Amino acid sequence: MNRIADSIEKYILKHHLMIKGETYLVGLSGGADSVALTCLLHRLGYRIHAAHCNFQLRGSESIRDEKFCKEFADKLGIPIHIVRFETVSYALSHKVSIEMAARDLRYDFFEQTRRETGAKGICVAHHKDDQVETVLLHLVRGTGIDGLLGMKPQNGFILRPLLEVSRHELVEYLDEIGQDYIVDSSNLTDDVQRNKLRLNIIPALEDINPAFKEHVIRMTEHLGEAQLVIDNSFRQDKETCMIKPDSYDWNKVKSLVSPAFFLWKLLSPKGFNRSQIAEMVSNHKGTATWYSAENVVVINQNILQVLNRAEWESDLSPVLIPSSGSYVIGKKLFKFMESDISADFIVPKAPNHVCVSRDKIGFPLTIRHIKDGDRFTPFGMKGTKLVSDYLKDVKAAPQSRRQQLVVTDSVGHIIWLVGYRIDDHYNIRKGSTAVALSIEYDESIS
Repeated sequence: MNRIADSIEKYILKHHLMIKGETYLVGLSGGADSVALTCLLHRLGYRIHAAHCNFQLRGSESIRDEKFCKEFADKLGIPIHIVRFETVSYALSHKVSIEMAARDLRYDFFEQTRRETGAKGICVAHHKDDQVETVLLHLVRGTGIDGLLGMKPQNGFILRPLLEVSRHELVEYLDEIGQDYIVDSSNLTDDVQRNKLRLNIIPALEDINPAFKEHVIRMTEHLGEAQLVIDNSFRQDKETCMIKPDSYDWNKVKSLVSPAFFLWKLLSPKGFNRSQIAEMVSNHKGTATWYSAENVVVINQNILQVLNRAEWESDLSPVLIPSSGSYVIGKKLFKFMESDISADFIVPKAPNHVCVSRDKIGFPLTIRHIKDGDRFTPFGMKGTKLVSDYLKDVKAAPQSRRQQLVVTDSVGHIIWLVGYRIDDHYNIRKGSTAVALSIEYDESIS
């Protein structure tokens, strides 16, 4: 078996990329890299289908590439799936670059074809030179350790069996077996970042050190080993700081060797950026909040919580209660019952059950979330207090504050801060013989 084929077979086995007998999709452009990948996997006995994208960007060259790929696949006796895209129209309508449009369209088509054919994975022809370019691109754009690791052998369904061989080795292999390929003229101009690196920057760096590419690859390998140590340390720190899932002891987080790095590992997958994390580390307020597209971080009472933004911002339309009876509000069951106040009447003590003086209340009542500026007179106190201040005083969690319910009377006065206290105005005074309104709720319904 050819040396390069043997090397790739070992790489596939080492990283558990492919299984003989299963079907795999191969991205085929017609260039040397993808043609070599297809030939090698076919020679190694893997069951493959080819997938070719015609982006219709280079006129007759695009038609030539499509024709070449079809004839090449037919010669090998493998099925080929071909699609033509209106790439320019897609880029304009989605407001992205041509390069990004082609990438999105390509991988969407690959995934759709993978599902339709039942393929176990999608093989792409990224090789050692692509790995060096990717690391440099990440470095130029700004990156952390993850970006310096480059591409992984497997990322979901995307498989990269060629990462340990160079483009020069692939071209040598094609020359050896007499297989031709297509040269894409767009790769010969330095009009995009990757081409600028390939055609200008990397050759200049190789003039300084001919072994530059090998050193970059070796660096990614060393960093990969360091990443294993970092990931293990992060898991241990996470267990130390976690109070419950998505809730962390903020004092313990701040006492870590690098709180900023811990928070980056924890929160960057949830859409938070470095400037937000820097603000968290330097925050000295009692309560602070940060938002990403889908999540919210809240620091309060020395607890850091990561919450779903949709749930955090969810609102409840005011619900009218026209008369006594039972009402389902969200996931709570509210019961409004009237009863006479007898000599042996006992006011309930449970936080989910209160009794108030019926003669001071006019229906319809309303159940709603608290609003800015809401005030009431907590039972046993004189003078009004902001509901928001009361909830802070009793150390209610920030998320529960936003979702806090109140029951109000017909003119909008708060009767009950649900789960906490009634307004003192509606208290049943000692010796009263009036009618009581009992309000009870149950949180256990689903």
